[in-house]
Amino acid sequence: MANATKTVKSSGGDYTSLNAALAGQAANLTTNCAGTGGAGILTIECYSMSDTTAANTGTGYTTSASYYINITVPTAERHDGKWNTAKYRINYSSEGGDALTIAANYTRVTGIQASQNGTYKTRRAIRSSNCVGVILDSCIGRIAGTNGAESNAFLLSSSTTYSYKVVNCIAINPLNIGFSFGEGASPTATVYNCTAISCATYGFYGYSGRALLKNCVAHSCGTSDFNSGMGATGSTNNASEDGSAPNTNEVSLNGIDLTDIFVDAANGDYHLVVDSPLINVGADLHSDTYAANTSLASSLDIDGETRSGTWDIGADEYVSEEPEPEVVASSIFRGSIMNSFIVR
Repeated sequence: MANATKTVKSSGGDYTSLNAALAGQAANLTTNCAGTGGAGILTIECYSMSDTTAANTGTGYTTSASYYINITVPTAERHDGKWNTAKYRINYSSEGGDALTIAANYTRVTGIQASQNGTYKTRRAIRSSNCVGVILDSCIGRIAGTNGAESNAFLLSSSTTYSYKVVNCIAINPLNIGFSFGEGASPTATVYNCTAISCATYGFYGYSGRALLKNCVAHSCGTSDFNSGMGATGSTNNASEDGSAPNTNEVSLNGIDLTDIFVDAANGDYHLVVDSPLINVGADLHSDTYAANTSLASSLDIDGETRSGTWDIGADEYVSEEPEPEVVASSIFRGSIMNSFIVR
């Protein structure tokens, strides 16, 4: 296998924008990955910077389930489970359009922050239409700017069933919809452990049965947290404030303030607080068929922390930060050694 890795850095890398890397490496990955003359996985690593160019895979790639585009952010360069201006991010500020467009089949995107900061009513942070084999893992999609009444943080649509996997992702959209799913497939996407808070209309939106949702949470959305009927058969362990979470084992957040659920929801920090009602009420998905090839298969959350025991709902898994035991040893008295171990 002739795998290849290209870097995106403000200086000293192979490219200075993700879009330039995608355009420069467009090829048939099943026969000639990055000019190697062999089939391989094309990995594009994005390093800490504000990438102000909209990125688009374009349609110049030939890919497969084995030979795919792998857009990723190394752990040290990646957000820490909330929007982080010190880490890699796509900051696109044109009037309209999309910050990241996925138009190539079998594209995996991990750890990307994408924000559309314009002024036009129809904008998307991350968009993909009529593709198959697309995975979005531990990404944050944000709509900023003004006048985004028809905007979507994530917009995914396809006429093919199970085209998209969306796991450990966060949607930020105070102007319209967090996650939106469309076209004719039922379901279009599997959506696991995702979070959409305080969206102007819907946290999660889709036509009848368009998404299989598990361990997802929405709260304080203007019209409804989840729109009626969007959950495909098998959707379970979702949480909402208004009773709209689809299908079985709904977790009600009715009457529970955001401050009792998240660290700082007002400023986009959706890490769970101790005693959050989202703790230990999710389904263990690491063996779920549709979690394969994602971080959930290794029981990891958006921060790369391990989900253990009964999983939590949403992108974050609460991990207690208990201090390490302090050990004091080997006191010497009059030539003899008395080993006294004090654990506090």
